[in-house]
Amino acid sequence: MKVSFFIAAALSLIQAASAANAPVFVGCYAPGLLEGLLTSTLGGLVGTVVGTTQASCNTACGNANFEYAMFNVGITIGIITLLPSCVCAQSGALGTTTLGEGKIVSAQDSTGVSCIPPGVTLGVIYPIYNIQRTQAAVATADQVALSGCFSTVTLSGTTTSTSSITNPEACFTKCLDWKYATFTPVGASGTYSCTCGTVATTGASATCGVNVPILYNNALAVTGAMSRRRRQAAAIAARNAKNCPASYSECLVNAATPTTLASFECIDTQTELESCGGCVNGVYTGQDTASNITSSGVDCTAIPGVSFGSVSCVRGQCVVSRCRRGYHLIDGTCEADDATLKIQDGSSYFKRLL
Repeated sequence: MKVSFFIAAALSLIQAASAANAPVFVGCYAPGLLEGLLTSTLGGLVGTVVGTTQASCNTACGNANFEYAMFNVGITIGIITLLPSCVCAQSGALGTTTLGEGKIVSAQDSTGVSCIPPGVTLGVIYPIYNIQRTQAAVATADQVALSGCFSTVTLSGTTTSTSSITNPEACFTKCLDWKYATFTPVGASGTYSCTCGTVATTGASATCGVNVPILYNNALAVTGAMSRRRRQAAAIAARNAKNCPASYSECLVNAATPTTLASFECIDTQTELESCGGCVNGVYTGQDTASNITSSGVDCTAIPGVSFGSVSCVRGQCVVSRCRRGYHLIDGTCEADDATLKIQDGSSYFKRLL
């Protein structure tokens, strides 16, 4: 048995369980590419969904298990109009030359509520994306809240820092055990400066942009073994959270493409004839591309020699009850008799001649 769901409409239980903090601003980006070209260039790392506001874009991307939401507010200049649009992204996209640290432009405030207006070049309006971390599928204890952008941020107490972070998510991951995290886009170098600490001292609020540190806090973060155990438990809980009813598996139907999101269906792999014992197209993870899909399970209807309607899926195993003429049922499988094998060999021979 199977029930179909599509990602744009599916609300993951893990998101509902872990929505302690709202999405947070990470920067205003000007990739110089319109949505179609952007999704084509970055392949499965991004996908376009419907979103007419920053909030609806955050929700749509979060529901599709994307780590980041990119919203272009749109603008009309003279007779030229750039409509609002929403693109979802995985963290890896923010480390590319197309959509990396070197593409950051200024916001219009210290909390990333709005970015500078889209730019015009040779009569074409190019989008400015307000990018926010959706915090979808992130354990509650590892979510962050935005404190804001400041002229200076000094972290003290227990600290660690690095200057080689290539995307914001890498900084959030590095700072899981610290109460505060700050990262700073440092220009055209392609990397961010990232610092974690337990005490934060800030200067005056500043408009977010290049060379302006962004400060985040995580009230639930603690250091040491307790934090590691907390994260391990949260990871297990996240893996166990399901979009499908109990006893059903989330099986991939179509992987994400540059213009569409992945889709899945809920399948009882213990009884489903065409996906017996596992997901024949791979298990849905929310981040499925052609390069990371692992298939399992068997299509019982495709077993050679089985009579129509004479196979079933029982406890995840194909059970054959009858074979077609020319085959014999031996140890649960249909094996061709000698005459059938000779016919098959002859057919293969003539196909090679052709």
